[in-house]
Amino acid sequence: MKKLVSDFKADFLILDTLARFSGVDENDNSAMTSFCGLLEEIIEEFNCNIILIHHNNKTIGDLAFTENQLKTALTQPAIRGASALAGAVRWALLMISLSSDLAVKVIGSEAKGKSPGSYVAVKVAKKNAGKSEEVLYLEHGEHGIFYPISAKNAVDLERDKETIEDAHMLAAEVDRRLQANEARLNFSNGGQAAFDWSIRQSCAATKMAIELGLLIKCKKKERGGGYYLALPHEGEVEE
Repeated sequence: MKKLVSDFKADFLILDTLARFSGVDENDNSAMTSFCGLLEEIIEEFNCNIILIHHNNKTIGDLAFTENQLKTALTQPAIRGASALAGAVRWALLMISLSSDLAVKVIGSEAKGKSPGSYVAVKVAKKNAGKSEEVLYLEHGEHGIFYPISAKNAVDLERDKETIEDAHMLAAEVDRRLQANEARLNFSNGGQAAFDWSIRQSCAATKMAIELGLLIKCKKKERGGGYYLALPHEGEVEE
């Protein structure tokens, strides 16, 4: 292998699959540690990146039928064989095909009528640096090519991001009004009054702000009844 890399001046090597190149028991921690050590020698000696293709844990099956199975299949323990393999690699991308029913649940109506395995979920289950990655979804196209698609949960994540931004904006406005001794915002329509938001946007931002600890419900003492948007301050927080 070293001679091939040297002769072709390769800077990128794909080994498909591990079983065809290792020649050792994949469940043997000592053997897999040695095998991965040899790959690291190639990386260092020839400045060559290596992708090693391996099978997932077969106890999960070829298809994910539930969201729990999907989650399990995309975690590091799903890598088949010795734990030393998962420990040695610098980066691990896991894949699992979706059943027809799960695809509709995750992808949406566009997945209706598609055969099992038409969609796959992928996730970086391990990397040595950086923040954790989100699950991505791909669709089988012609000639075995995968195409990225938007899944329902991806849309939800983007919506949550926008709501979080609204929550911070609302909290900042509440704080500004408190500091300036201006009229406080009513809990039921604070976003509408301050930014002319819709009722739905205002309620979503309020709920998110409370969940994030940016705002709390406080009863205005000079009036009975209603609750107002307010940051914690002395004398107004009621148990």
